[in-house]
Amino acid sequence: MQAIRKFEASRVIVVMVLHDLNLAARYADKVLALLCSQSIAFGSTAEVITKEVVEALFATRVSVLSHPEYSTPIVLGQ
Repeated sequence: MQAIRKFEASRVIVVMVLHDLNLAARYADKVLALLCSQSIAFGSTAEVITKEVVEALFATRVSVLSHPEYSTPIVLGQ
């Protein structure tokens, strides 16, 4: 993931498909949440990786906390 960040200086756009929300929260600038091929949320990681969105995506209860060092969301299963 660090290697991909090097592209940022070159102004290259990188599109990735990730199912690990914590990885996406740490490295993505924008997140698109899809459910059954339909967009349910798009925006910054803080806007998209919320308790409500994650629970809708995965049909399970979660806690979403803030990473103490990076100030990004952290998703924990309950």
